[in-house]
Amino acid sequence: MGLVRRRSTAEGRDRWPVEQRTYRGEDGPRGLKQIVVGPDDGAPNFAMRVFQLQPGKASNEEEHGHDHGVYIMHGRAKVLLGADHHEVQAGDFVWVAPDERHSFESLGPEPLQFLCVVPAWGEPDAERLPPRPTA
Repeated sequence: MGLVRRRSTAEGRDRWPVEQRTYRGEDGPRGLKQIVVGPDDGAPNFAMRVFQLQPGKASNEEEHGHDHGVYIMHGRAKVLLGADHHEVQAGDFVWVAPDERHSFESLGPEPLQFLCVVPAWGEPDAERLPPRPTA
């Protein structure tokens, strides 16, 4: 059965009624992460996560075997895709190809908030992680 998660703007910030996790890098906390829909909810094919990065903070520079669909909800960012940097802002979409080096850096005075959709097996914080498909 499907579900609806309603946004709250407590403390002037977008929040959903799911666990709020600290998003960390090697240098410590960088922001927040919420899995708004994912494998633990019974979604077998994808995970929708909302990240909020504080001004001047960046996501970890990573590459994975899965792609990402990203929607910039608030703020501005410098996005690394492969060897290229792109500036994006609220309302922009970003696609990260499989195995592409990527990161998102918050620019400007306000936090960066983005929705990131990945395959269910690509969400490392899920407890009921489905198996990765084999080729």
